[in-house]
Amino acid sequence: MAIHKQYSKKKISETDYYEQIENGTKELRDAEKRRELLVGEATKQAEVRLRLKTITSVCDAGGITAIDDNMVRAITEYIVVNDDGIEIHLKCGAAITKEYVK
Repeated sequence: MAIHKQYSKKKISETDYYEQIENGTKELRDAEKRRELLVGEATKQAEVRLRLKTITSVCDAGGITAIDDNMVRAITEYIVVNDDGIEIHLKCGAAITKEYVK
C-alpha cells in the first residue's frame, strides 16, 4: 500500500513502482512455496508419528508374534544391542528403545 501511495504522489517512477510490485509478488510466491514445503514435511512427520504409535501399541499389546524379515529390513536402518535393552533405529529417523525383561 505504501508503494501505491508513493507512486500516486509521484515520489517514485512508474518503472520503480512496477519493479517493486514484481519483487513483492516474487517474494510472496517464494514464501508460499516454503510454506507448502513446511506443511508437507509436518504432514509426513505426523504420519510417521501415527505409524510409530500404532506399531508401539501393537507391540506392547503382544499383537505381533511374527514379522516378515523383508518388512523389518525395509524399515530398519540399524539395531544397537546394549546390556539392558535394544535400540531399533528406523530409516525415517525415529528410534524405538526396549528394555529387557528382568
